[in-house]
Amino acid sequence: MSAGKLDKNIYIESRTETNVSGSLRVTYTDLSGNSPPTPFWAEVISQKGAETFESARNNAQETIRVRIRYRDDVKNTDRIQYMGNYYNVIYVDHTARRMGYLWLTAEGVGVE
Repeated sequence: MSAGKLDKNIYIESRTETNVSGSLRVTYTDLSGNSPPTPFWAEVISQKGAETFESARNNAQETIRVRIRYRDDVKNTDRIQYMGNYYNVIYVDHTARRMGYLWLTAEGVGVE
């Protein structure tokens, strides 16, 4: 695979949980540690889409597969922002590490 396929900008955010007066507060911070956030160049592949109807409400669920340059600090608790939508990382695949890439599988709820 050529690096020319890494043609999409994504943002990866790491999840932080803090206890605030007995309540759990979840916040996300930019994985690159920069302010303003720095995008990662990625290849984004849409894997599947499914729609379910619950109580007359339409929920779209999309799974995407993302390839970025290898990093060892991406976890399955992180999330990806892509084209204004958020996707929760559900699987981090390190098998392409020797080639210098990291594959992520992410799932978004309510994504069109």
